Amino acid sequence: MNLSPIELLTGTLWYWLPAFCAWAMFHVTYLIGKSKDEYSLIDIAWGMGFVIQTSVQLLILYFTSTDSLNWRAICVTICVAAWGLRLSWHIGLNHEGEDWRYVILRKRFHDDDPEIFQKKIYRYIFMLQWALMTLACYSPCNIIIWSTNNNVTIFDILGVSIFLFGFFFEAIGDHQLNKYREKRDLAARNGMKMERYCKEGLWAYTRHPNYFGEVVVWWGIFLLSFGNNPNGFCYFSILSPILMNYLLRYRSGVPFLEKKHMKDPEFQEYASRVSPFIPWIPKPKKVTSKSE
Repeated sequence: MNLSPIELLTGTLWYWLPAFCAWAMFHVTYLIGKSKDEYSLIDIAWGMGFVIQTSVQLLILYFTSTDSLNWRAICVTICVAAWGLRLSWHIGLNHEGEDWRYVILRKRFHDDDPEIFQKKIYRYIFMLQWALMTLACYSPCNIIIWSTNNNVTIFDILGVSIFLFGFFFEAIGDHQLNKYREKRDLAARNGMKMERYCKEGLWAYTRHPNYFGEVVVWWGIFLLSFGNNPNGFCYFSILSPILMNYLLRYRSGVPFLEKKHMKDPEFQEYASRVSPFIPWIPKPKKVTSKSE
């Protein structure tokens, strides 16, 4: 399909309108965080940003297109909404004051001038995450805008299957961690001591099953781009999974947590046996014998 410059410009504008709606939500979140002096609320807003962008994109298509909605556009919107809503719900459910990462950022951005401090918070926490979220949302928004083929392809089947695998892998990992924390806290109240870190279920095979599942989700969404390729834009959709993989594996996800816990001998032993990211068979525990 050959697109005219006007059609390309229109498609670009339709992409930025949902991004603006997400920006508005992030801005409101910043104002709430400022009033409460608690900025980790952005973590709850993160998943909702994806929901807003894809949902608004689908609504734009519905009201501007003369054709009926493409099943692939509806499918990817449902997938992203399910993932984003679950993530925001999970983070909100476990929210107990400002996250330790934002305490560190507070110290890093500290300035005697409150106005300069607020500008740093707004730019480097809220607007930076909005920009990254908008880039990561390119793949599903691209599918919604350009998908016209209603035929189900092998890429559609693979994409949805991989998405579901990643979605449930992440959800099960979060559920297992919550249950372990409940058992650990109950044991502590009864005067008993349990290991600090969850090493059960999926956590026995990867130290970060939630992050791994999240990356898989985005590779599944990317494959849906190949179900219909009218203009070659699908190749640029690889930006979304690559960005999410980089952020979670090498930037703000795994490295932050590993650095925090690596000084703990219990975590060091856990890390020596269990894969940091991709699930794998754990190494056996080292047996130390006491000489008599």
